[in-house]
Amino acid sequence: LPWDGSDGDAKGFAKPRSGWVMEDGSSQPFLETHPEWVANGYTEGLYTVRTIIAGDHFRTTIGFMAVKDAVSKGAGTFKVQVIRPNGTTATIATVNDTAADGVMRPIDVDLTPYAGSTKVRLHVDAGPDASQDWMAWTAPRIEG
Repeated sequence: LPWDGSDGDAKGFAKPRSGWVMEDGSSQPFLETHPEWVANGYTEGLYTVRTIIAGDHFRTTIGFMAVKDAVSKGAGTFKVQVIRPNGTTATIATVNDTAADGVMRPIDVDLTPYAGSTKVRLHVDAGPDASQDWMAWTAPRIEG
């Protein structure tokens, strides 16, 4: 998918956003990732990062954006994966979430076991229904 694609794309999309309200009522810039608009659809992005070193952490807050003055009714799974230098993939965080709870959830993972890696994948799964899966990642980053 193209970066900053159309939010009407049936294949899903990834867009930087700001000025929108999140499911918990907060408002901050975030990355919106909507899975493909089919049952069990998904969207993922592979990001090249600086070389991970011992002591680094992957941090973000995940949840759903509110839409049209109401929280989306979406549900889905957020995954964070690291691609090791040998090419194998490690899933370092998996969070099943629903917009109905109104809670944004923090993810904080120690990346020490993945030192030397330079690729991180952000992945979202729709589950059985992709409608209203306006899934958001607030400030995804690697910090030392």
